[in-house]
Amino acid sequence: MTIIDTRDTGHMSDDIERQVVEFIRGLNPANASVEPSTDLIASGLLDSLAILEVIAFAAQRFSATIPARKLTPANLRTPRAVTALIVASAR
Repeated sequence: MTIIDTRDTGHMSDDIERQVVEFIRGLNPANASVEPSTDLIASGLLDSLAILEVIAFAAQRFSATIPARKLTPANLRTPRAVTALIVASAR
């Protein structure tokens, strides 16, 4: 588990973003081209099951509790958006 120090979110966000990208790549091993700006929804990489897996990953890895009202397409569209959601939810 990684504890997020909210005082240094710049460097920590980069590390979280890297881990989010790697996690999503692992959900879809055939698609190794996931980048921080990849549209996960339009590409079909993030379906309802994958969303649950991302939420569990965020909770386990970063102790982030993501409220249901924050599970919007905008917050889940890219790995970068997921990273921002994790950082905001871990505060």
